[in-house]
Amino acid sequence: MTVFRVFDLELERSEWDARIAELPLGLQDVYFSSGYHLLWQRHGDGWARGAMLDTDEGAVLYPFLLRPLEPVLGPQWADRCDLSSAYGYGGPLVHPTQREAPDTVSRTAAGPLTESPDALDALGAAADDQVRLRLLAGLRTRFATWCAEHGVVSEFIRFHPLLRTERGMPGGAPAAGECHGVEESAGEGHGMGSPAVEREPGAEMPPPGSGDDRRGVAVGIEVVPANETVWGRLSTPEEHRSALSSSTRRNLRKAERAGLTCAEEDDDGAWAAFIDLYTDTMKRRSASEYYLFPRRYFDDCRKLLGDRAALLCVRRPAQGDGDQRSGAGTIVAAALFLRSPRAVHYHLGGSDAAALAERPNNLLFVAAMDWGAALGAARLHLGGGFRGGGDDELFRFKAGFSPLRSRLYVGRCVHDHEAYERALQMWRERGGVDPGGYFPAYRAPLGGCWTAPVDRP
Repeated sequence: MTVFRVFDLELERSEWDARIAELPLGLQDVYFSSGYHLLWQRHGDGWARGAMLDTDEGAVLYPFLLRPLEPVLGPQWADRCDLSSAYGYGGPLVHPTQREAPDTVSRTAAGPLTESPDALDALGAAADDQVRLRLLAGLRTRFATWCAEHGVVSEFIRFHPLLRTERGMPGGAPAAGECHGVEESAGEGHGMGSPAVEREPGAEMPPPGSGDDRRGVAVGIEVVPANETVWGRLSTPEEHRSALSSSTRRNLRKAERAGLTCAEEDDDGAWAAFIDLYTDTMKRRSASEYYLFPRRYFDDCRKLLGDRAALLCVRRPAQGDGDQRSGAGTIVAAALFLRSPRAVHYHLGGSDAAALAERPNNLLFVAAMDWGAALGAARLHLGGGFRGGGDDELFRFKAGFSPLRSRLYVGRCVHDHEAYERALQMWRERGGVDPGGYFPAYRAPLGGCWTAPVDRP
């Protein structure tokens, strides 16, 4: 029996999360939860939805944000929309039922250090697995019909670089090549890709997708390699430190000599200090307005994600300097991490500019590795750099914690070419000149060639 449906992740939250909970632990990633997508729905990024295909051969679960086009293109587009992954990573989770996927992830898997962590996933689904291909084709065929019925113009996906959710997508296997295209702006402030800026290689012409009415036809996704991300294998404190570069190890010792300490904290005072540090860091780095999240966003993080949102804080020794809690020194750096059963993801962070010479961020990320391992996670995902090529100061900083890399892929699809062309023409009439590779092009900023700002600390 085959069942396809699209969930409203607000009204049908418990049912969606129950389906996620049926997957092997390695696939139960926080980025696919209802709470994570509702976080961005409340932030105004779109309506949280989730497509599911359930067959005798297995299941596919694909959450996304449904974004109305009326605010972008005007009232005549009131019945049209487009789709995007939520901030971070997404794509389809595929679980073939005929394979017994283990619930644990080896922490000692062998393999070249520069390869993506497929061996760690141990999910039994290679890119050419025929069941996986059939499941994905089945999802995309039915999803194309749903998109046609609901006025979807285009679709953008940031695939999960650790779970390799791009594997087997209809319309094109990931192409070989250097990092380019999507500029994942991750850093002290952020650990993942930009939620509002979707950009891809190419000119103004719409990317491959459907032609006319493609109901019942599997619409292909153009899968493109973007940047590399840094991840670390979690095991013991000794092994974590042995993986550090020499400069990172020196900076860690400097933080320790300064008496800095790092621990998980969850009281309101620590969260308030973190929010201030994050906001000050974003302003110091001239971040775009989008990333100056209001306090309500952080409240929603705590409410919607619960213990899957964890705050790690670095403090100076107590010296009577306006301590924020009895017996504890001032918080000088903090980061928000997202917890999954088998992985921890760096999400947001900030630090006191006056304390940077003490290297609090070096201590923070090493402590995060020890903390994640104690929770039973197998990987810490730090994300990428300022730019897609990965050759920048931020990427080099993250690379100092681990030699392991994973490739980020993105996907783009036009479901309605005629509507896409009309939307692009309206964008031009409103002053759009050159989308600069932005996808979808009709959401590109107006007034000239778009270039990604360096909006991360």
